[in-house]
Amino acid sequence: MRQMKQPTLRRQLSLRTTQLLLLVAIILTAIVLNMVTLHQTRRYFNVFDRNLLGYYTIQRLQSAIDTNRSMLSQYLRSQQTDHLRNFSSSRTQIKILQHEVQNGDHTTMEADFEIRAINRGLSAYFDYADQAIAGVREGVGADFGAFVRAERISDYVFTYIQRLMRVRLSKELETHQQLRSHARLTGLGAQLGLLTVGILMTLFAAVFARRITIPIRRLADSAYDMAHGNLDGKKVDVTAHRFSVTEINVLCESFNLMQYNIRELVADLKDKAAVERQLHHQELKTLHTEHLLEAARLQGLQAQMNPHFLFNALNTISRVGLFEGAKDTTALIHSLSNLLRYHLNTPDAVVQLGHELRMVEEYVHIQETRFRNRLRFELDCNVDAEQVYVPCFSIQPLVENAVQYGIEPLETGGVVRVLIRDSDSRVRIAVEDSGVGMSDTKISEILQQGGQTQTETTAGIGLRNVIDRLHLLYHGKATLSIERGSLGGTTVIMDIPENPPQSSALLQRDVASIPSEEEDHDDV
Repeated sequence: MRQMKQPTLRRQLSLRTTQLLLLVAIILTAIVLNMVTLHQTRRYFNVFDRNLLGYYTIQRLQSAIDTNRSMLSQYLRSQQTDHLRNFSSSRTQIKILQHEVQNGDHTTMEADFEIRAINRGLSAYFDYADQAIAGVREGVGADFGAFVRAERISDYVFTYIQRLMRVRLSKELETHQQLRSHARLTGLGAQLGLLTVGILMTLFAAVFARRITIPIRRLADSAYDMAHGNLDGKKVDVTAHRFSVTEINVLCESFNLMQYNIRELVADLKDKAAVERQLHHQELKTLHTEHLLEAARLQGLQAQMNPHFLFNALNTISRVGLFEGAKDTTALIHSLSNLLRYHLNTPDAVVQLGHELRMVEEYVHIQETRFRNRLRFELDCNVDAEQVYVPCFSIQPLVENAVQYGIEPLETGGVVRVLIRDSDSRVRIAVEDSGVGMSDTKISEILQQGGQTQTETTAGIGLRNVIDRLHLLYHGKATLSIERGSLGGTTVIMDIPENPPQSSALLQRDVASIPSEEEDHDDV
């Protein structure tokens, strides 16, 4: 098919680069505005915190002086040491607060004057307070005259404190007005910045949308024409759009190339349509032949089980009849007849699980008679055996393999267990034995033999037959695996779909049509 020559695209900004530039511009603008706003906000909070802390410290000083004066009065009246201890503690606190007030942010002469007055007043107050306390300690009695002078001085100190707070309030009111003015200017600047950024982003978005929408509109028109059968329409000319981005140019050129290739492909398909119609009829015949061959192969594999099983069963019955006076021969013959009747009168590929399990029990009855106490059989089924379908003679070969190659070589015998479970619309059938087990080489050999003819006598023929029939019936949806079992021997696990296989060549039929034991008793 001829290929259209791809034109060389001009060097332009790609869609990704354009988006990244827009994103970087938005982020940088937001960062700058955010940093300015945060700086101003931090400044306002610092001023507010400093002023609030100054007021709080002055208020605490006033409260501490009042508490100290109260402790002094109580001590002079009661002369109890607890009051004196509280007086000393509050005095220490006053000195700490006095130092904090003195080191505060006081930028005016009025504030410095009031602070010096407070310091001198407190110094005089404590001098008179010490004088009043000294009289009590010396045993001459409290000097209430000194106490009265101390209280009068403390009143002056309170006055100085109130004046200091008024001076600070007046100065901080001016500062607050300045901050408000700066805040308004900052807010106005932020609004103008956001407005400017919004306008620029809108203009950029309009230009950006134009660079994308114009060629896409032309591309959509061409795609609409092609969708309605017009494969000879004009190609999208991307060179006429100066503001297009690289990705849109590539998309348009790819569309032009696709349109050309589709036109060439349609021409080729018209030429090949006649050939395909001729081949279709032949393929239908071939498919029908393959179905017939598949059914024939399946019937051949099922028929392979007849001589194999009949030989083992008759050999067991002959041994029992030889060593016993035909005491158990009748029961064994009935079991064998049921097995033969089931096999010969059941041409179906799949049967109900209940019928299959009954045939397994018939086979186990024969083997239990043969092995006596050396063989113990267990069946654990938690599914509805009348609603589940399994391949005909698929479980019995697994049990037979476990008995012959797992239990029979052991002098002490063992256990064969059949476990049937339902999980996620699938049925898992596990046959376990406590026998001698199977080597990894033998397991790999059985699973990898495929449908080839086996050269060995009987070892593995039952397992291989079941594997091949599962493959033909379920077409890969069913599996059979072999592993070491929990009982110490070998476990064969057959995992099949819960619903029976649907095939035009293999039809299902209920086993209820099989003649009963009484109907063909004469044949036995």
